[in-house]
Amino acid sequence: MLGKILLVEKDVGYGSAIAAAMSNSQSDYEVTIADFEKLKEKEYKKTLDRFDLILIGGYSLNTLESSGFPKLYIRKLVVLTESPVETLVNQIKKENRRCWYLYKYTRLSVLLSDLSFLLTFITGKKYYTRNHVAPNIIGFFSASGGVGKTSIAIATARELSRFHDKKVLYLSFEDISATELYFRTNLVSRNISDYLYFLLEKQENNLCGRLESFVSNDSYGVETFSPSGSINDLRHLSNEELIIFLESIYDSNRYDFIIVDLNCDLTECTQLLLEQCKKIVLIQSDRPVSSYKNEKLITSMESLGLIKSSEILIFVINMRTGIDSEIDNYEDGNTKKYRQIYIEDDKASFCLINSSMEISIDHSFGIGVKRIADEILI
Repeated sequence: MLGKILLVEKDVGYGSAIAAAMSNSQSDYEVTIADFEKLKEKEYKKTLDRFDLILIGGYSLNTLESSGFPKLYIRKLVVLTESPVETLVNQIKKENRRCWYLYKYTRLSVLLSDLSFLLTFITGKKYYTRNHVAPNIIGFFSASGGVGKTSIAIATARELSRFHDKKVLYLSFEDISATELYFRTNLVSRNISDYLYFLLEKQENNLCGRLESFVSNDSYGVETFSPSGSINDLRHLSNEELIIFLESIYDSNRYDFIIVDLNCDLTECTQLLLEQCKKIVLIQSDRPVSSYKNEKLITSMESLGLIKSSEILIFVINMRTGIDSEIDNYEDGNTKKYRQIYIEDDKASFCLINSSMEISIDHSFGIGVKRIADEILI
C-alpha cells in the first residue's frame, strides 16, 4: 500500500528535487506536487482527504490558516522548516501540538525515516513493501569476552548483506553494547528506548511494525537500532517483553536474517534467544583458557537442550595470537563433532578511525567470515 503525500513547496527547485528523490528511493510513497495558489482553491481543498500527509515548505502555519486551510487536515500537516527542530518523539509528547515539523535540509534517509514514522503514527496503516519473509535468527555466542565475537558477528552480517543480497538486522544483547563503535551511521533521532516505549507502553503495534522509522543502516546495508545509553535496554526486558519485541520484528516482514550478539551467560533471556536460533556461532580464541571455558559451555548447552543437532552449532576459532602449535589443543572433547572454522590472525583488517572501528572483510579475516556466512546459508 502506497503512502500518498501532497507536497507544497515555495522553493520550486527544492520541491521537484525532493519529490524525485523520494520517488526514486525505493520507498513506498506516491508524491503529488501542488503550488500554494492551487491549495487555496475551494475545489482543490476537497481532494485533500485522499492524502495521508501534507508537506508544506516556505509557508508558516499562520499563513496557511489565514488562506483558509481546513482545520480538519492540520493533524496530518507537516511543515518543512529552514532550521533544525526537536525530534518527533518529543513533538508527540506535547499535548498542545497542532501540526508536525521536520527540518527540510536533513539527509534524505532521515527525512524518509521521519515520514515513515508519521505516516504510520497518523494513519494507523501498515505499508509493507515486501512479501512475508520469516527471518532466520543467527546467534553469536562465547563463554567469555575478548574473543572477537562482536567483530565477527558484524562482519558476518555485512558479508550476508553485501555479497548475498540479504536484508540483515544486527541486535546486541550484551549488557554494555559497542554498537556505536562499529556502526558509523546516519543515526535517526529515535533509538531502541523510543521503540520499546511505543511497543510496550503505548502498544502502537502498527507504528512499531514499520521498523525503518527506528533503525539506521551502515554502508554495507546492515541495519541496527541506535543505542540509548550506556546500559543496553534490551537486557532489561522480561521474557514476555522479549517475545513481544521479537514478534514485532518478525511482523515487519523486513529481514532475511537477524544477527543476535549474545551476552556471555546462560540466563533465562539468553536461553530464550538461543532457542530461537537457526544456527549458533560459538566463538573462542586460540588460548587454552578460552578452549576450556567453551568446553564447559557446550556441555551446559547440551544438558539444557539448546543444541538440538550438530547442524545447529558452528564452532569458530579466532586465531588472535597466531600460535599455530597450539591449534591441536582445541580439537578435542565436545568440539570435534561440530563444524569448525578458523579465522586467521589479521590485525590489518581492523582500524580505528575517528572513534569508529573499521572492519575490512576483503582480506584473510574476511575469508573466515565468508566461510561462516556460507555455513549459515546452507
